[in-house]
Amino acid sequence: MGYGRIVKRIMDIIGGTAGIIIASPIMLLVAIAVKISDPAGPILMHGKQQKRLTRYNRPFKVYKFRSHYAKFDGKTDEEVFRMVGKPELIEEYRKNGDKLDHDFRVTPVGRFIRRFSLDELPQLFNVVKGDISLVGPRALVPHELSAYDKKHVLLAVKSGLTGLAVVSGRRSISFEERRRIDLYYVQNWSIWMDITILLKTCLVIFQKDN
Repeated sequence: MGYGRIVKRIMDIIGGTAGIIIASPIMLLVAIAVKISDPAGPILMHGKQQKRLTRYNRPFKVYKFRSHYAKFDGKTDEEVFRMVGKPELIEEYRKNGDKLDHDFRVTPVGRFIRRFSLDELPQLFNVVKGDISLVGPRALVPHELSAYDKKHVLLAVKSGLTGLAVVSGRRSISFEERRRIDLYYVQNWSIWMDITILLKTCLVIFQKDN
């Protein structure tokens, strides 16, 4: 990216810091709601669910508010479905873009914060730290890595808090289509594309079907 990488990092630091300051009251309210709704668990998710991959195949811990019941905390999707005796849901979950229409793991508060992407606000700290960028491909879960022929392309840039796939349909498009869009982003990146995606993300979050 040359100079673009420097500009992108500056945008991340300024935008991430501003986002933390602006979103601090909301994050405080969400943290309280998460703890009250399911006191047994932590406010942030932890364990295997935290592990993601970013540029150069580097692992990092993603910060997200816990949106699921504490008994499922720290377990992978596959482990949870086997634990409840429904391993057949694994295939359905993956084909449906990593989602279930009525996910039994998610708390009522979790559904609300996912609806408006409030569970992802702590990732602003990941942005400032340099783990991820404001805009980029979806962060890879380690066990997903072997499923992609062009994973080296996705791992050539930092993962993003938001991305082209988010503003192109978010959860309404398939997992495979999201990956194709991520590849397009990496191969056609520009500062103006990032700015456009950030502006569109604000609109997408409040759309009814997202």
